[in-house]
Amino acid sequence: MVGAGTDPVEIVCSYWTNPITPSIVSGFNIRTYDSDGNIYDKSSSFDLDATGLESATIADEDIAISLSVPAVDEVSSYTISFTVDTPIETTGECFVKITFPEEIDVSGVILENIQGSGLFIDETGSIITYDADDIVSNLDENWLMVHGCEFNPMDKTTDELVNFVKDQFTITYTNIVNPSSRSVSPFKI
Repeated sequence: MVGAGTDPVEIVCSYWTNPITPSIVSGFNIRTYDSDGNIYDKSSSFDLDATGLESATIADEDIAISLSVPAVDEVSSYTISFTVDTPIETTGECFVKITFPEEIDVSGVILENIQGSGLFIDETGSIITYDADDIVSNLDENWLMVHGCEFNPMDKTTDELVNFVKDQFTITYTNIVNPSSRSVSPFKI
């Protein structure tokens, strides 16, 4: 039995999903109840300080980039595929931000023609073709962000699983002008 407000109680919560971005998450509180279900005491609201949260890294060898037209100064489609070692819940909604090297001009990318597979498929298992409203971007800073992880593979047919690859993301951007030189800064995912 815990003493009269002097003995600390430790509560451990497992299997929580981390915040998407490093931030302070507000609105937590704790309530205790007696055996009849009446509130015994409650905490004031408290915060989770996740400002030190660091994203998992993706190894360079786990990223593949292919171009439909591999020639300098030509318009091309870029298909970027990568796998992650961090466990990702397929139905937990996830976001991926890809920053293109400054030498690659993404200002002409056709936002209505971005397609994804792997963990970028919809709830029916179909390849997603994003609408412009689904894309968060800052083309001046050369990045685009899309959402994924909406597919529950449980009880799906073989046909519904064709585009699903656990822990893999594949996305294609069209209408990107290749850089004028072969020396290109790294992509950031």
